[in-house]
Amino acid sequence: MALSKEAKTGLMVAISIAVIAVGTYYLKGFNLFSSEKKYYCYFDNVEGLAESSTVQVKGKVVGNVTRIILQGNDKVKVEIGVSKKVQLPQGTVAAIFSPDLMSAKSLKLELGNSSTILNAEAEIPTKIIPGPIDKITGQLDPIMTNAGQVILRLDSVMLAIQTVLDAETQQNLHQSMASLETTMRNFASLSASLNRESAQLAGVIRNANSITANIARNSDNIDGIMTNLRSTTDKLSKAELDQMVNKLEQTLNETQILMGKINRGEGSLGMMANDKQLYNNLSSSLTSLDKLLDDLKKHPSRYINIRLFGRAPKDNP
Repeated sequence: MALSKEAKTGLMVAISIAVIAVGTYYLKGFNLFSSEKKYYCYFDNVEGLAESSTVQVKGKVVGNVTRIILQGNDKVKVEIGVSKKVQLPQGTVAAIFSPDLMSAKSLKLELGNSSTILNAEAEIPTKIIPGPIDKITGQLDPIMTNAGQVILRLDSVMLAIQTVLDAETQQNLHQSMASLETTMRNFASLSASLNRESAQLAGVIRNANSITANIARNSDNIDGIMTNLRSTTDKLSKAELDQMVNKLEQTLNETQILMGKINRGEGSLGMMANDKQLYNNLSSSLTSLDKLLDDLKKHPSRYINIRLFGRAPKDNP
């Protein structure tokens, strides 16, 4: 029996609608030709999770959210379908999260470590993982609260300033601003003076650079001087200073003993130092010797008689 054109057209439209529906569900993650196991999750707030949202395990889509039902006890029941190929151990947790800023909410299953596998239609514990926007909002809330408090305090401060700033205070402020302006002009003048002296300052800097360059060029000589100085100090430190000090102390002791003997009149030096008569005799002898030498200079013929020819010369009286 041949089909009419209308029947063929209707059949093609039905097939197209079916293909589009199957493709749409497939793109959403539903696999109409495979069986799934259902599980139930209960949330206080689904945070924008929608039916047909993906269910992931370690980033791989393994199912979808099939139904979201608001319960009478203010709990939200979420029914998920997971492929039978995925085994969910006990301790698995269902978490609502946001993959990124632009994506919708999804559900991911954090698998437990138990060897016991959950049965179909079992209840899975839940939690909510804050997304990037939630984290930003959570960080902004304290900042906004603090900003509000700061604004209130600033308003109070401004009111206090308006109360304090009477006519006399305002006049004082004007005078202070005038003084500040004068100070700034003086500072500008000082800056101009410094600019005029910048050439001399540059010369000083060049001289300093030249000195440092000379020091760098003579670093070998400086090192030699320091080496010699270190060697000298090492020799001094190694010298037998203790022995020299002991010898000097012994010499001083002997000198002190000698001076004691002299003071007591012991020995020749002691007798000479303490015998007054000997001193007087020596003084008298020296005086006589001076007179003799003086007379010898004046009348040498009295003491030296040398005659080669003729008579000896007569001394003047």
